[in-house]
Amino acid sequence: MAQKNITAVILAAGRSTRMGQFKTLLKLGEKTVIERSVSMFIDAGIDDIRVVVGHFNDQMEPVLEKAGVRIIVNRNTSPDMFSSVLAALESLDPQVQSIIILPG
Repeated sequence: MAQKNITAVILAAGRSTRMGQFKTLLKLGEKTVIERSVSMFIDAGIDDIRVVVGHFNDQMEPVLEKAGVRIIVNRNTSPDMFSSVLAALESLDPQVQSIIILPG
């Protein structure tokens, strides 16, 4: 059953500097990390899934379009996640009652 008025946000705008490669596009079994994260929210019945992208936007968009999620581009190059949280909050519709935030 679809969860009404709940939005899931996955933060995936970072640079992955500590990892050395973009974490959310790494394979984890048969899927990438981002595909698994999106699937988890779909399985939970959440229809409104948004992913905040930034530094690797060009690599993320094809994967996210295929998954059918809403893409939010964070143009702020701040090194912390807070700018991505703000970008997600700015995208919300007034009727959203709850938000789940998952770091990518």
